[in-house]
Amino acid sequence: MMIMRLNTFPRRAAVAMLVTATVGMAACSKSGPKCSDPAVTATVKKLVAEQLQQNYGLSVIYDVKNSEYDLRSIRTSRSEPTRCACQAELVLRLKLSAEVKAGLEQKAANAGTQQIQDTMLRERDQKIDLQYRAEQTDDGSDTYITIEPFQ
Repeated sequence: MMIMRLNTFPRRAAVAMLVTATVGMAACSKSGPKCSDPAVTATVKKLVAEQLQQNYGLSVIYDVKNSEYDLRSIRTSRSEPTRCACQAELVLRLKLSAEVKAGLEQKAANAGTQQIQDTMLRERDQKIDLQYRAEQTDDGSDTYITIEPFQ
């Protein structure tokens, strides 16, 4: 589990496969966190980028930091006064790293290879079903965001 405290300086500790972060409650409503709260969704996107960069080795081919992440069709599957379970469609638009892009932009030796290179240069949206939770601490000062591992 990666724990990141956003209302102070970031600190990380790897413990398990879930990824967790905290968000100050100023951005959340008094009744507890909501799946579509801007602070919650921004933290989910940040955690997705970090998980992709650290756990999936995509940073060799893609510029994961500068890629685009969007949450669509956000749904609340369970809601309690201090926590909610959420689902969303995660849309990734991964950008190729500068080195890979430069290599693919060079003229290929034959038409078949050129077609593969051209296909790889096109940015495409990748859609993933994402599950996450937002839980408020007992004193209401923080909200913990946990994203489930995805493939």
